[in-house]
Amino acid sequence: MTISVTAGGPQVASDLADSFLEHFTERVRTIRTEKVRERLSFVERRFQEVENELETAEERLAQFLERNQNPTTATLQFRRDRLQRQVSFKEQLYSELQSQLTQTRIDLQRRQPVVTIVEKPVPPRRRSAPRRSVNVLISIFLGVILGIGGAFVRSYIQTKK
Repeated sequence: MTISVTAGGPQVASDLADSFLEHFTERVRTIRTEKVRERLSFVERRFQEVENELETAEERLAQFLERNQNPTTATLQFRRDRLQRQVSFKEQLYSELQSQLTQTRIDLQRRQPVVTIVEKPVPPRRRSAPRRSVNVLISIFLGVILGIGGAFVRSYIQTKK
C-alpha cells in the first residue's frame, strides 16, 4: 500500500502521513486482536469466579473436617467424600482455566499484527503540485486559441451585417 499526502507545506504533509500511519497501525492491531481480547476477558472473569468457588469448597471441607475429626458413620464419610469431590472438581476446573488464561495471553501476544513501514514519511524536497509553470503555459495557449477564435467569430459577425 502506498500512502500519499498533499498538504500546504512539506512538513505538514510529512506529519499527516506519520499520524495516519500511527492510527492505521493501532486500528489494525485493535481489529485483529478484538476477539482474543474478548476471550481473554471472559476467561479472566471465569477464572476469578472458579477461584472463589474453590476457596468456598475448601473452606466447607475444612469446616467439616474440624467438626468431625474422625468420621465413623457412613453418612459422615459420604458427606466428606462428596465435599472432597467438589474440591477436586473445582481444583481441576481452576487448573484448566489457568491453562486457558495463559494460552489466551500467549495468543494475544502472538496475534499482534505487525504493520511494516518500508519508508518513513519525509518532507518532500520539491513541490509536486500545483505545477505553476505548466498551468501558466496551458493558460497562455488556451488564451491565444480563444483570442484568435473570438477574433474570427467577431470578424465573421461583422461581415455578415
